[in-house]
Amino acid sequence: MSGSNWNLGSSQAETRLKNDPVIKDLQDTLASSFHQTLPDEGGYAILDFPNYSNIGDSAIFVGAAILCRNHFGRGPEFVCEADLRQLDRIAKLDPSLPLLLSGGGNFGDLYPRHQQFREAVLSRFPDRKIVQLPQSIHYENAANIQSSAAVINAHAGFTLMVRDHASRDFAREHFSCETLLVPDMAFMIGAVAPTAEPPLAILGLIRRDKESVLSGVDDLEGLPKPFEIVDWPAEQNYPSLIERLPRSIRAMLPPRLQDRKPETPTAYEFLARKRLETGFAILSRGEMVLTDRLHAHILSILLGKPHVVLDNSYRKIGNFADAWTDQAGFVRADSTADAIELIKGAAPSE
Repeated sequence: MSGSNWNLGSSQAETRLKNDPVIKDLQDTLASSFHQTLPDEGGYAILDFPNYSNIGDSAIFVGAAILCRNHFGRGPEFVCEADLRQLDRIAKLDPSLPLLLSGGGNFGDLYPRHQQFREAVLSRFPDRKIVQLPQSIHYENAANIQSSAAVINAHAGFTLMVRDHASRDFAREHFSCETLLVPDMAFMIGAVAPTAEPPLAILGLIRRDKESVLSGVDDLEGLPKPFEIVDWPAEQNYPSLIERLPRSIRAMLPPRLQDRKPETPTAYEFLARKRLETGFAILSRGEMVLTDRLHAHILSILLGKPHVVLDNSYRKIGNFADAWTDQAGFVRADSTADAIELIKGAAPSE
């Protein structure tokens, strides 16, 4: 059984007092990393906007938007998704603008579309300042490592920010670029009050994708009741915000009609904030949280929620906690049985 000296049964007020210094330290580290890497004035662009239902990536974007506005004193000149058709639009931007690639956990070959896009950006713009915002790195195929290294090593102005020691060590072994250990951007959101009194004793936010290590949610039937097991919800429809057709249909339209949607930086940030609000509302439903998602862990810290963490398939959460969050109000579990035992043994919150 893993854990810390933290009492899982502590009240939310006690948990918040435990978490607030951690949040402040990580915000200071994020600000320092920007001052080290980027000019503190002028414009910039953010590429690879997360226009999908993973709320954690929306939290990253919102945090990055806050930090960028603090640092540059303005919003971005341009925002786009990971779409190779955007390269021509990027080429029309002022060449002095730094290109910031959104952070997350998709650096490597688990999510090829995002890696292909960032490598295309590096290849197309070899003379521009490009910064990869904090990522976790994971490759399953050695040939893909070599392919990425060839692109990265050919770029003279690339800075790679990574979220954990394992990713930093990997990058320094395989890539010839400036590599910085930097916390996740979501911490720039700061402490947040829960949206409502929790109706549940336990809210389990559990992965149902390729990174999950659970055989099924039935493994968690021993949790104290009332509990609920969910994952980030499927994409919600915001037709009045980003009026878009599926890419496959839009591609069949005449070129003059394909871009008739408000792809503005303001619209993108608003969309990310709406998704983030959904995430905070979900986690607020539990007096305590159980999760194997990194950003459910991070958002629980911001909410002051006592929580138990199970790791994902390649130890993304454990590596991150080792680097940044071990002093926060949560405990780690080695297995679902371990997690249930920890939760059952926790004194009820007052």
